[in-house]
Amino acid sequence: STTTVDNDATVEITGMDSTYSRYLVTVNNLVPASDGTTVYMQVIIGGSVQTGTNYPYGNNTRNSVSGAAGNESSSANAFKISKSDIGNATGENFSGEIIVYNPSETALFKNISWKSVYTVNDGTLDSNVGGGFWKSGQAAITGISIKMSSGNITSAVIKLYGII
Repeated sequence: STTTVDNDATVEITGMDSTYSRYLVTVNNLVPASDGTTVYMQVIIGGSVQTGTNYPYGNNTRNSVSGAAGNESSSANAFKISKSDIGNATGENFSGEIIVYNPSETALFKNISWKSVYTVNDGTLDSNVGGGFWKSGQAAITGISIKMSSGNITSAVIKLYGII
Protein backbone atom coordinates (compact mmCIF):
# COMPACT_ATOMS: atom_id res chain seq x y z
CA SER A 1 0.00 0.00 0.00
CA THR A 2 1.07 3.62 -0.47
CA THR A 3 0.36 6.60 1.78
CA THR A 4 1.07 10.12 0.57
CA VAL A 5 1.50 12.50 3.49
CA ASP A 6 0.30 16.09 3.23
CA ASN A 7 0.78 18.15 6.41
CA ASP A 8 -0.22 15.44 8.91
CA ALA A 9 0.63 15.24 12.63
CA THR A 10 0.89 11.44 12.54
CA VAL A 11 0.83 8.82 9.82
CA GLU A 12 -0.61 5.37 10.52
CA ILE A 13 0.51 2.50 8.30
CA THR A 14 -1.75 -0.51 8.82
CA GLY A 15 -2.37 -3.82 7.07
CA MET A 16 0.17 -6.04 8.81
CA ASP A 17 -1.20 -9.54 9.40
CA SER A 18 -0.15 -13.19 9.20
CA THR A 19 0.11 -13.14 5.38
CA TYR A 20 3.83 -12.33 5.56
CA SER A 21 6.53 -13.09 8.14
CA ARG A 22 8.09 -9.62 7.73
CA TYR A 23 6.84 -6.23 6.63
CA LEU A 24 8.98 -3.52 5.05
CA VAL A 25 7.94 0.12 5.39
CA THR A 26 9.77 2.62 3.19
CA VAL A 27 9.74 6.32 4.05
CA ASN A 28 10.64 8.49 1.08
CA ASN A 29 11.54 12.19 1.28
CA LEU A 30 9.88 13.00 4.61
CA VAL A 31 10.01 16.76 5.23
CA PRO A 32 9.15 18.03 8.73
CA ALA A 33 7.12 21.23 9.13
CA SER A 34 9.38 22.34 12.00
CA ASP A 35 13.15 22.61 11.73
CA GLY A 36 15.23 20.56 14.15
CA THR A 37 12.72 17.80 14.92
CA THR A 38 13.14 14.06 15.35
CA VAL A 39 11.22 11.14 13.78
CA TYR A 40 9.46 8.78 16.20
CA MET A 41 7.58 5.51 15.64
CA GLN A 42 5.04 3.58 17.74
CA VAL A 43 3.29 0.26 17.11
CA ILE A 44 -0.41 -0.24 16.44
CA ILE A 45 -2.22 -3.19 18.01
CA GLY A 46 -5.88 -3.86 17.29
CA GLY A 47 -6.30 -0.43 15.70
CA SER A 48 -4.80 1.54 18.61
CA VAL A 49 -1.44 3.29 18.79
CA GLN A 50 0.37 1.90 21.84
CA THR A 51 1.68 4.36 24.42
CA GLY A 52 3.68 3.86 27.61
CA THR A 53 7.37 3.27 28.19
CA ASN A 54 7.59 -0.03 26.32
CA TYR A 55 9.96 0.97 23.50
CA PRO A 56 13.60 0.07 24.23
CA TYR A 57 15.84 0.99 21.27
CA GLY A 58 19.38 1.73 20.16
CA ASN A 59 20.77 3.80 17.27
CA ASN A 60 24.21 3.89 15.69
CA THR A 61 24.76 7.00 13.60
CA ARG A 62 27.53 8.28 11.39
CA ASN A 63 27.58 12.04 10.70
CA SER A 64 29.32 13.48 7.63
CA VAL A 65 31.33 15.91 9.81
CA SER A 66 31.41 14.76 13.44
CA GLY A 67 31.77 11.01 12.91
CA ALA A 68 30.20 8.26 14.99
CA ALA A 69 27.50 8.79 17.63
CA GLY A 70 24.47 7.02 18.93
CA ASN A 71 21.65 7.05 21.40
CA GLU A 72 19.52 4.55 23.21
CA SER A 73 16.77 4.14 25.77
CA SER A 74 15.59 1.21 27.86
CA SER A 75 12.13 2.68 28.50
CA ALA A 76 11.08 5.26 25.91
CA ASN A 77 7.49 6.06 24.93
CA ALA A 78 8.34 5.61 21.21
CA PHE A 79 11.19 4.38 19.02
CA LYS A 80 13.44 7.29 18.06
CA ILE A 81 14.28 6.41 14.45
CA SER A 82 16.46 9.44 13.70
CA LYS A 83 19.33 10.17 16.06
CA SER A 84 19.62 13.88 15.29
CA ASP A 85 17.26 16.72 14.53
CA ILE A 86 16.16 16.83 10.90
CA GLY A 87 16.29 20.02 8.87
CA ASN A 88 13.44 21.44 6.81
CA ALA A 89 15.28 23.97 4.64
CA THR A 90 14.99 23.64 0.88
CA GLY A 91 16.11 20.16 -0.19
CA GLU A 92 16.48 18.73 3.34
CA ASN A 93 14.61 15.47 4.09
CA PHE A 94 14.58 12.04 5.76
CA SER A 95 14.37 8.69 3.92
CA GLY A 96 14.59 5.20 5.35
CA GLU A 97 13.37 1.64 5.76
CA ILE A 98 11.69 -0.09 8.69
CA ILE A 99 11.34 -3.87 9.03
CA VAL A 100 8.76 -5.39 11.39
CA TYR A 101 9.63 -9.03 12.06
CA ASN A 102 6.83 -11.57 12.62
CA PRO A 103 4.15 -9.01 13.52
CA SER A 104 1.48 -11.70 14.01
CA GLU A 105 3.58 -13.83 16.38
CA THR A 106 1.85 -14.04 19.77
CA ALA A 107 4.46 -15.88 21.87
CA LEU A 108 7.40 -13.44 21.60
CA PHE A 109 8.19 -9.72 21.77
CA LYS A 110 8.19 -7.96 18.36
CA ASN A 111 11.60 -6.98 16.95
CA ILE A 112 11.80 -3.96 14.64
CA SER A 113 14.83 -2.57 12.80
CA TRP A 114 15.39 0.58 10.78
CA LYS A 115 17.98 2.36 8.68
CA SER A 116 17.84 5.91 7.41
CA VAL A 117 19.70 8.80 5.88
CA TYR A 118 18.74 12.43 6.42
CA THR A 119 19.91 16.01 6.50
CA VAL A 120 20.53 17.31 10.00
CA ASN A 121 19.32 20.86 10.68
CA ASP A 122 22.96 22.08 10.70
CA GLY A 123 23.28 21.03 7.04
CA THR A 124 25.30 17.86 7.67
CA LEU A 125 24.27 14.30 6.80
CA ASP A 126 23.43 11.47 9.18
CA SER A 127 23.33 7.78 8.24
CA ASN A 128 21.54 5.81 10.98
CA VAL A 129 20.99 2.13 11.79
CA GLY A 130 18.87 1.12 14.76
CA GLY A 131 16.53 -1.36 16.29
CA GLY A 132 14.22 -2.04 19.17
CA PHE A 133 11.37 -4.23 20.35
CA TRP A 134 7.82 -3.78 21.64
CA LYS A 135 8.08 -5.19 25.14
CA SER A 136 4.53 -4.88 26.48
CA GLY A 137 3.16 -8.34 25.82
CA GLN A 138 3.00 -10.51 22.77
CA ALA A 139 -0.14 -9.24 20.97
CA ALA A 140 0.02 -9.10 17.18
CA ILE A 141 1.16 -5.80 15.67
CA THR A 142 -1.20 -4.57 12.94
CA GLY A 143 0.73 -1.44 11.94
CA ILE A 144 2.98 1.45 12.91
CA SER A 145 2.51 5.15 13.53
CA ILE A 146 5.13 7.74 12.49
CA LYS A 147 5.29 11.27 13.91
CA MET A 148 7.68 14.12 14.54
CA SER A 149 8.87 15.22 18.00
CA SER A 150 6.93 18.44 17.35
CA GLY A 151 4.95 19.83 14.46
CA ASN A 152 3.54 18.06 11.44
CA ILE A 153 5.02 16.07 8.59
CA THR A 154 4.81 18.44 5.61
CA SER A 155 5.23 15.71 3.00
CA ALA A 156 6.37 12.11 2.47
CA VAL A 157 5.53 8.98 0.53
CA ILE A 158 5.33 5.88 2.74
CA LYS A 159 4.92 2.37 1.33
CA LEU A 160 4.16 -0.98 2.98
CA TYR A 161 5.44 -4.24 1.48
CA GLY A 162 4.94 -7.81 2.69
CA ILE A 163 8.06 -10.01 2.63
CA ILE A 164 7.88 -13.80 2.71
